[in-house]
Amino acid sequence: MNDSNRLTKWLFVVVLVVLALTVLWPPHRKLKGGIDLVGGTRLLYEIDTTGLDQQQKRNLSTKMIEILRQRVDPNGQLNLEWRPVGNNRIEVRMPRPPEEARLRRITYDATLAALGDRNFRRYDVEQLLNAPGADREAVVKALLRHVPARKRIISELWNAYTAMRAGEEAGSKDEPKAREARYESAMSDLLGTCFPITRFKDALALPAGKKRDDVIAGFLEDYPAFNAGAENEADGKLVTKAIAAREAWAADKAELEDPSDLKRRLKGAGVLEFRILADRDPSSPTYTYVPNDPALRHEIDRYVKQLLEYGPRPRAADRFGWFRVSDVVGFMHLDSINDFEAQKTNPGQPIVEEYVGRYYVLAHSDPEYGLLQRRGKQSWKLKEAYPDVDMASGRNVVSFRLDARGGQFFGELTGNNINRSLCIMLDNTAMSHANIVSQINEWGQIEGRFTTEQVQDMVRIFEAGSLPARLRETPLMENTIGPSLGETNRTKGLQAAVVGTISVGIFVLFYYGIAAGGIANIALALNLLFVLAIMALLQATFTLPGIAGLILTVGMAIDANVLIFERIREERDRGVVFKRALNAGYDKAFSTIMDANLTTLITCVILGFVASEEVKGFAITLGIGISMSMFTSLFVTRLAFNTLIAKGLLKDLSMRRMIGKPSIDWLALRRRCWPISIVLVVGGMTLFIGRSITNRQAMYDIEFLGGVSLQIDLKPGESFTDQEMIDTITADGKGTSSAAGWLSQAADWLESADADEGDNPGQFTLTSSDLTGDQLVTLMRSSIVDKVVRGGIQSMGRTAVFDGEPGSLTLTSFREARDK
Repeated sequence: MNDSNRLTKWLFVVVLVVLALTVLWPPHRKLKGGIDLVGGTRLLYEIDTTGLDQQQKRNLSTKMIEILRQRVDPNGQLNLEWRPVGNNRIEVRMPRPPEEARLRRITYDATLAALGDRNFRRYDVEQLLNAPGADREAVVKALLRHVPARKRIISELWNAYTAMRAGEEAGSKDEPKAREARYESAMSDLLGTCFPITRFKDALALPAGKKRDDVIAGFLEDYPAFNAGAENEADGKLVTKAIAAREAWAADKAELEDPSDLKRRLKGAGVLEFRILADRDPSSPTYTYVPNDPALRHEIDRYVKQLLEYGPRPRAADRFGWFRVSDVVGFMHLDSINDFEAQKTNPGQPIVEEYVGRYYVLAHSDPEYGLLQRRGKQSWKLKEAYPDVDMASGRNVVSFRLDARGGQFFGELTGNNINRSLCIMLDNTAMSHANIVSQINEWGQIEGRFTTEQVQDMVRIFEAGSLPARLRETPLMENTIGPSLGETNRTKGLQAAVVGTISVGIFVLFYYGIAAGGIANIALALNLLFVLAIMALLQATFTLPGIAGLILTVGMAIDANVLIFERIREERDRGVVFKRALNAGYDKAFSTIMDANLTTLITCVILGFVASEEVKGFAITLGIGISMSMFTSLFVTRLAFNTLIAKGLLKDLSMRRMIGKPSIDWLALRRRCWPISIVLVVGGMTLFIGRSITNRQAMYDIEFLGGVSLQIDLKPGESFTDQEMIDTITADGKGTSSAAGWLSQAADWLESADADEGDNPGQFTLTSSDLTGDQLVTLMRSSIVDKVVRGGIQSMGRTAVFDGEPGSLTLTSFREARDK
C-alpha cells in the first residue's frame, strides 16, 4: 500500500480528466450526432449497371463507395454515413446541420432579400407604365424604393414612354426609331440602378484579401443608396448588413447544409469533356471567327458585357459560353499574372476575362464543337488515366485513354478543327488547352502547372469517373428525418441512458456501501467522460445504437467492479486481513475481467469492419467503453482504495448480502446441466431454422429479404389506420384501388403498348395511351436493362426509347421483353 508512485499516478489521472473535459467542451458542438439523433436526409441511389458483365457487377457498390467517399469527403469531416445496399445501390446519410448554422443562413438570405426588394424587372416597369390610369407620380412612387437617384431617371422614362405612345397613336412616322431609342436608353438607365445581387454573392464568396475588399468597395461606391441610412434602421445599411451576415454564416459554415449540396457533389464530380475555344478574327480582333461558318461571327464585347453584368450563366440563343478557368497562368502557358495581363488580347490567345476575381474563357456551347458527356443518344467513357511527365517540358501531366467510341468522336472533333484550340474540361472547369495540329483519337494529355498532389487528385477523380457504372441522376429514395423526430430519439435515448446510469449507481451504492459503491460510481463517471471525449476527438458519429452501446458500457464497467468486490468478500470470509484481501480481489478478478472484456472487444472490432453503419455505431461506442472501463475499474479504483488505506481513512468494506455464504457444488451438477443445455441449444436452433424455412417473412425484415420501403406523409388533419393502409397498398383491399391492383392493370397496359423500331439502328420505342414514358421505363427496366447501352433508356411524354447494344436486340426480342 506504500506506493511511491501514487502521486504520479494521480497526476496522470487528473491530466486525463482535464484533457477529456477540454476535448469534450462544449459537448453540443464536439459530439457529432447521427441522422437518427439530429435529423437529416437519407439518399438511396441506384448504380447504372447497363452493359456490365457479372464480374464487373461484383462488389460494385462497395467499390463505388470507396471512391465516392474519397471524392466527396476525403477527410471524413462531413459526418456522412455510407452503406452498400446489395451490389447495385448505395445509401448515403447526411445529418442535419447545426441549428445555429441554419439560423445564420436564414439571416444571410433575409439580407439579400431586403436588397432584392429595392430591385425590379423590366416586366414590372412595363406593367406599371401600361397600367390603366397610370401617371408620373404613381410610377415614381412605385419604382423609387428608397433610391433617390431613380427619381430623375423615372421622369425621363415616363416622358420617353408618353412621347412614344403619343407618336404611335397619332400615326406619326417622324423619327419613330429615335423615340424608341430614347425610351430604351431610359429603361436601360433605370434597370442599371438595380443592385446586382448575383454578382454581389459571387464577390462575397472570394477568398479574404485585397481583391475581395476592392470588389466589395466597388459595390459600395456604385450603389450608395443601397447602403444609406443608419444600421439600426430596417431599411438602412443593407449592403453592410449583408456583408456582416455573410461573414457570420461563412465563419462556421457547414460544407453540406442542404441535400442538394450532397447531390451536386455526387453528380458532378469526375466529368471529363472537351470544347473548342472561341477564336479572334485575325482581320477584326473584336469579333469571333470560325472557318466556313460566318453565322458564328459574333461581337466579343457582347459576351464580355454579359459576363460582367450577369456572370458566366448562359443566356438564350448564345452560341458561345463562359467557362471557369482553374489556374489562368497555367492555362495560358505563361509564367506570371503580369504576363497574362500583357498578352491576353494578343492574336491566337484564348479569350479570357476576369469576373469578381475569377477568370473565365470563352468557348463554343454548340454540341458539335465539343465532346460532351453524351453525344446525342450515344455515350463514351474514359478507359484509364494515370500520372505522367511531359518529355518536352518536364511538367507533371495527366495522360488518359478513351474507349473506342470516345476515340471515334474525339477523332471527328479534332479532325474538323485543325489549327484551333481544344479546351480540356473537368467538371465544367477549364483545366488546359492545346492547339490541334493533327487528328487525335483515343490518347491525350492534360497539361498545366500542376503539382504532384494535384495530378494525383485529378487521377483519383478520373478513376471514379471511369468506373464501369455511374449513379443514376435521380435518387430512388430521398427520406428526410426532421429535427423533431431526431430530438425525440435523442431525448428518449438520453433519458434511458441517464435513468439506467442513476439506477445502477444507486444500487451499487446501496449494496456495496459508501466506500466501495462510491469509488465504483466515480470510476463509472470517469468511464463515461473518457468515452465521450474519445468520441469527440475521433469525430465519431454518435447514433441511437451508440447510446445503446454506452448504456451497455455502464453495465460492463460496473460488472468489473462487482467481480472485484465479490472476490474481496470471499477473501474476507476466509479470514484474510483487509489489505491482503483487497490485493487478492484485484489479482484474482483480473483474468476473468480481461477474458470477458477481450472477447467482447474482439466482437466489436469485427462488427466495426463488416457490419452496417447502425451496428458500427454500437460497436465503436461499446469498444471504446470497454477499453476505458478496464482502465477505470482496474487502475483508478485500485489507486483510490490504496490512497484511502494509506491515509488511514479506510479500514474495511461494509457490503450487504442478498444470500448467505453459497455452498452449492456446481461442478457436481454438471452431468445434469449438460443435457439440459444441449436440449435448449438444439431446440432453439431447430425452431430458428424451421421458422426461417416455413415463414421467412415473419422471421426476417426487409434488410434481409430485400423489397420496397415506402414512407407516406399524410396531409394535416388526415388519418389512416394500419388496416386501411394495408388495404390501399395490397391486393386484399375491397372496394378500393390498391397499388397491387394498379400494378396488375399496368401489366396489361404494357402488353398492349405499341413497340416499334426507332430512328437509329438498334433503337426501339414503346408508346402507350395509358402509361407515361417514365412508367414504361420503370416497368421495362428489369427485363431489358442488360441489353441496352449505358444511359440508353429515355422517356418522352408517353413514349420510352431504348438504345440496344449492337446485335443484342431485334424487334421480336424487344416485344418478348415487353410481354414478360
